[in-house]
Amino acid sequence: MYQRAALPGDLTAGVIVAIMLVPQGMAYAVLAGLPPQTGLYASIVPLFIYGLLGSSRVLAVGPVAIVSLMVGAGVAPLSGGDGTIHIQLALTLALLVGFIQIFMGLLRVGFVVNYLSYAVLVGFMAAAAIIIGFSQVKHLLGFAVPKTTYLYEEVLYTLMHLHEINVVSLAIGVGSIVLLCFFKQHLPGTLERLGLSVAQASVIAQSAPLVVVIFGTMLTWHLQLNLVAGLAIVGETPAGLPPLTLPTLAWDTWRLLFPTALAISAVGYMQSISAAKSLASRRHEKIDANQELLALGAANLGATVTGGFPVTSGFSRSVVNFAAGANSGLASIFTAGLMTLTVVWLTPLFFYLPKAILAAIILVAVTSLVDIAALKKIWHYSSGDTLALLITFVTVLAVGIEMGIVAGVVTSLLVLLWRTSRPHLAVVGRVEQSEQYRDVL
Repeated sequence: MYQRAALPGDLTAGVIVAIMLVPQGMAYAVLAGLPPQTGLYASIVPLFIYGLLGSSRVLAVGPVAIVSLMVGAGVAPLSGGDGTIHIQLALTLALLVGFIQIFMGLLRVGFVVNYLSYAVLVGFMAAAAIIIGFSQVKHLLGFAVPKTTYLYEEVLYTLMHLHEINVVSLAIGVGSIVLLCFFKQHLPGTLERLGLSVAQASVIAQSAPLVVVIFGTMLTWHLQLNLVAGLAIVGETPAGLPPLTLPTLAWDTWRLLFPTALAISAVGYMQSISAAKSLASRRHEKIDANQELLALGAANLGATVTGGFPVTSGFSRSVVNFAAGANSGLASIFTAGLMTLTVVWLTPLFFYLPKAILAAIILVAVTSLVDIAALKKIWHYSSGDTLALLITFVTVLAVGIEMGIVAGVVTSLLVLLWRTSRPHLAVVGRVEQSEQYRDVL
């Protein structure tokens, strides 16, 4: 039974998360190679579904950087540069991810994904952060970089064409990064010293993406920077409710997309369940792992039929949802309602939004994917896990995302087999004339 006392917190959290999600959703759609409005579409029905079915009271579902990267990497080779086909394949990918997660939830095998090595996940996230970051450099610099098979080819092309830099685009992008970093690192402490609570300071600091979007859009409109300086902008964004869409039902397409869908299902679920358990522990609440699979799967099916792409939970948005006072899934439903109002009434306001600002939002967001503390910890306590981390990291950068995950998992299994084949035998002996006993080997 819903308690009316929970309503103010849910409403406040819904509003604040929606403020974050508007610029992030558009940015992550661009990262996936999709039109910006696709990120807004993916932030309506999936949130409503998860709000009804999820076992977490504070998890904020929607587009996230790591999944968007995987969507773009998995779909781009099959679309041949055709935007319509790219969108269709992204819908199909959401369908497959939904089916896989629901199937796992029905079989109650949610625990299986927990066996994905932590070292592999850390290495994968670090490499993905580099790929995501470099994919946005072209938007900061203001010139096109052809998509190639290998990252180093794009790096070389960029270095050879630095003379084509658009100074205005670079200035807006770097300025946005500075402002975003200030909000993230310094503003909370300043606000706390002024008397605000930690939760209030955190919530205000998370509004940074909306601040840079509003400021950058108004500046571009006022000075007509798209015309006088060649600044790349989002342009016309269709207004109105998300269209009803259908994925491709061709078996050959499903077969080609299945490895990517499987990887997104695993990584997306790992990210969601980790955030859900971490936040639930602060309130002494319980999370049903299998129910989470069912809820996330249903959310992805919702994205399939409403013009979206695969979604999962974002840790930063979930933390803000928690700090803003979310008490139930109704907070997600409020967010979905506000996103609906955005696509119906506010999309014309995004016409002059510089792409460099969306790139800046992504670049600052992905810095959290590189966990330096975890890298140091793994390096010191386990040579086997370090090997798995390094192989995953290098393979993702050199070959690709799916192969990187496979290589990391295989390495982890080989390390586990090696360890179990060489068990430690302890011979306990008395230490001199004391009452203590230790391993004497």
